[in-house]
Amino acid sequence: MDQATHPDNRKTLSTLRSEWKDCTKCELGKRRKEVGGSFVFGEGAPRGVMFIGDGPGVEEEEKGRPFVGRSGIVLRKLIKKLGLAPVYISNVVACRSCGQAYDSDGNPRTWKDRDGFIHPSIKDMLPTPFQMGMCLPRLYEEIYLVDPVLIVALGGASAEILSGKASSILAESGVTRAISIPGAGYHPVVTTQRRHWIRKVRGETIMPVEQNQVNYLMMTLVHPAYVLQKSKDERIGNPVEIFLEGMQKAAAIYDRYAIEVHGTDLQIGSEQLDEEDFHEVSEEE
Repeated sequence: MDQATHPDNRKTLSTLRSEWKDCTKCELGKRRKEVGGSFVFGEGAPRGVMFIGDGPGVEEEEKGRPFVGRSGIVLRKLIKKLGLAPVYISNVVACRSCGQAYDSDGNPRTWKDRDGFIHPSIKDMLPTPFQMGMCLPRLYEEIYLVDPVLIVALGGASAEILSGKASSILAESGVTRAISIPGAGYHPVVTTQRRHWIRKVRGETIMPVEQNQVNYLMMTLVHPAYVLQKSKDERIGNPVEIFLEGMQKAAAIYDRYAIEVHGTDLQIGSEQLDEEDFHEVSEEE
């Protein structure tokens, strides 16, 4: 692993951003360069709750900030309503993932500008596994530097790349699990039986090491963009209800941490969210 992708506890988040802002390891970075789009790095405060989505959309690319489109505004308002702080918000990939839009018959959609020129219609898309893999070292190091109490993976793509397991997002929303990311250091690899580190192999002395792993608690949660799409669903256990319950649980986890570690009840999430809260913030201009 090269220096640019190896976690370093002496490094700052701004340094990490500078190391990656010109990245063109995949086609997302190359497209960003071609269109003059923004590299969208995370923002917020460390050592709290870290929300991680799949990738920036058109509004985020224009403004250079994560979660500032409609779904991001809803997320931020609910975070504020819960009193949840500190919070850090980021994405698996830092460049917009998008592509040609097609109609129901499979024909490319287009639009015409004022001068009569025809342009392809572009829509946001989930990043591919390869694209996420190229950006994963940056995300790992960002997580390491933020050092969150809880990671909230927004959407299936984020949950799967972080856990390394397939995720049924509706069924697993609100479920917590432990994940590991690379740490800033190495430790000896001892033999399983005699517990030796230094050993002889074909007459050569070797002292194998492996990179440290740092454990974090991660909760899977439906993505707010999906929740907005399904906001008119009024059945019991609908996406809005699932999302609000997950947000409330994230607040409760951090509040419990504050009590156990600092002896302080911050009363984060003491206000119970309901579906009216979601519709209120989603309809505000």
